[in-house]
Amino acid sequence: MWFTVTQHVNADEKDFADVVTMIVAGNLRIDPRPTLQFFAPHRFGAISASAGCAGFTRPSDTTRIFIRSGLPARTLFAVICHELKHCAQLRSIEWRNRNRRFLERDATIFQHQMPLVPSTLTFSEAQKWLLRWNVRETNKKIAREMGLSEWFTSGDIEIR
Repeated sequence: MWFTVTQHVNADEKDFADVVTMIVAGNLRIDPRPTLQFFAPHRFGAISASAGCAGFTRPSDTTRIFIRSGLPARTLFAVICHELKHCAQLRSIEWRNRNRRFLERDATIFQHQMPLVPSTLTFSEAQKWLLRWNVRETNKKIAREMGLSEWFTSGDIEIR
């Protein structure tokens, strides 16, 4: 795969990606949290080897995930979820020895279990939407652990 790690990433894209990584890595209990490296497809004449690749994780280095720059918020969220699941898999002894097809299937299932970011949102709007979603989900978990009713957790609770 040919790619070039890029430092020139839209600030809103980077902020959104950082929030996604913080929330999803926390939910997967990945500690320490992997750092994000954005890459741009690299062209070699008429060949663009990384054209179909939106992200990847190296089995030998689960401290970094590589994400293609320039993705829309909805796709960026899904790709980060998928790659973070691979990091969690590769850090676990029980998952590390599974075949690649099984790991891909599991990461894809996880990616589809996460909420679908509305496609019309900008990065900053998607970030606010995701933070609200995370607060709602956290409140639901707390309520379940405390034995509270679903009614208690149905409204948005804003943390300031």
